[in-house]
Amino acid sequence: MYKFSTLLLTAALSSFVLVPSIKDDLTQEQLEAMTSDILDDIEEMRGKKFLRGVDVALANKEGFLKYAMDRTETMTTPERLNAEETVMKMLGLLDPSVDFMKAQLEMLEEQVGGFYDPATESFCLMDSFQGGLAKIILAHELTHALDDQLYDIDGTLEELDGIGDAQLAYQAVVEGSGTTNMNQWLKLNIDQLSMEELSSYGAMGMDSMKDAPECMWKPTLMVYMRGAAFLVRSDNVMVGQAKAVDLDDLHQAFSNPPRSTEQILHPEKYWDEEQLDEPMLVKLGTDHLDGWKTLYTDTLGEAQLALVTTPPDKRSGLDASDAMGMMLLKYTNRAAEGWGGDRYVLMRKDDTLVMHMVTVWDTQRDAEQFYESIASQADHLDASLGKLGGDMTMSSTKVELMEDTRVVNVTFVAAKSATKGIEEMVAGIEVTIMEHKKAEETEKDEAK
Repeated sequence: MYKFSTLLLTAALSSFVLVPSIKDDLTQEQLEAMTSDILDDIEEMRGKKFLRGVDVALANKEGFLKYAMDRTETMTTPERLNAEETVMKMLGLLDPSVDFMKAQLEMLEEQVGGFYDPATESFCLMDSFQGGLAKIILAHELTHALDDQLYDIDGTLEELDGIGDAQLAYQAVVEGSGTTNMNQWLKLNIDQLSMEELSSYGAMGMDSMKDAPECMWKPTLMVYMRGAAFLVRSDNVMVGQAKAVDLDDLHQAFSNPPRSTEQILHPEKYWDEEQLDEPMLVKLGTDHLDGWKTLYTDTLGEAQLALVTTPPDKRSGLDASDAMGMMLLKYTNRAAEGWGGDRYVLMRKDDTLVMHMVTVWDTQRDAEQFYESIASQADHLDASLGKLGGDMTMSSTKVELMEDTRVVNVTFVAAKSATKGIEEMVAGIEVTIMEHKKAEETEKDEAK
């Protein structure tokens, strides 16, 4: 699933819950009995019946890693993964020396308590969990199982293929549902947990994120924290952790998912009809460009552009020791707010890589603030580009503010030798920008 950054891995894993580990032995029979009880609880809480049974099993770290890699192989290709990683590095979010997938798996393998697989409609609990903590994990993951049976999680992800921002927004609905239902289950069954288990649950066990790049841990937290808040129509994470979801709202969010992380971060832009803000559709035509191969194209969105526009010296790992600080984490900034739509394309010709991005903003001032932020990072971006591939001799970042159009174009170039015609090629990219409703009407007309 991850079409970009953490989104790629989140879709690959589909769903997981992060909790601390308390080692003990739990038998398959005990797991099945525990699952049966919690299935009943979830049906009562959600007012919906499971359409089919859910297979459950115990898994170890090796099993989790195999599942993650197998699912990744079914959801994407090595070429696509490489292109997505290259984009992250060109954007200055990831050091060129880092193997993103390896680093992401290393971060997660110490944290994953369980995982639900939509492809097989089955759930695995990591064998290092037991007692009340196992029940909490089950409450989260079995909620995913019900949502999948009702709304087809994988089917929706496939429909959103190529729109990474919309996929990340949908992931926030999926994880927000699991998180809010888990928290409500915990409220009703808190007497089933010991003080030690409650303390461990509150710790969340995310120490492995403290040294991880922001582009790895922040989108992961966002889909849980801000996803839960979105579903209760709030931008306050603490409200999202405490409040139950209106079941009609939950049905709407799954049936008509938010189209952007902007709507997740600013819930009124989805829930309030008067403030509804659908993304602009941006298309980039490159098929006619002789000699240039299109490697990948996708959409970043507000959440990812907030990572890009965060000054490098302000980026850090997660400080999980500060519980209140985690609740107050910001997932956007002024340079990314006012996002209207974007599209980027990654292209190669011989030993030259070019990434061209077109962004559109709500106001000209929003466009100017994004432009100023990217322009101020030109040295950092050029340095990242210069390291790409190990021996690039030419790198450049060009930012263009298009007057009175609310559009900002950004071009990243990394080459082993000077290449002529790059500016002409970029100028030849066919750009189409249209409102969402107009885009839908055009698609319907073309289908006819």
